Amino acid sequence: MAYFTWRSFDSGQTSVSSGTLIWIPQAFVTFGIVLLTVQFVARFFQAALGLPLEDLNMRAGAVAE
Repeated sequence: MAYFTWRSFDSGQTSVSSGTLIWIPQAFVTFGIVLLTVQFVARFFQAALGLPLEDLNMRAGAVAE
């Protein structure tokens, strides 16, 4: 995805309908993919090392009536 973003930036490619530079939305998607991959790798190592995967203090409290 980064390659396609770079190619769009380098060539100055724009959207036909709105004239938006294509690399701008592609950069957001690329950033999201990178962020998701980093989170996946961190979670994988967390599970592989036997560390807790969730913080029990962050759970929702009981429903009050």
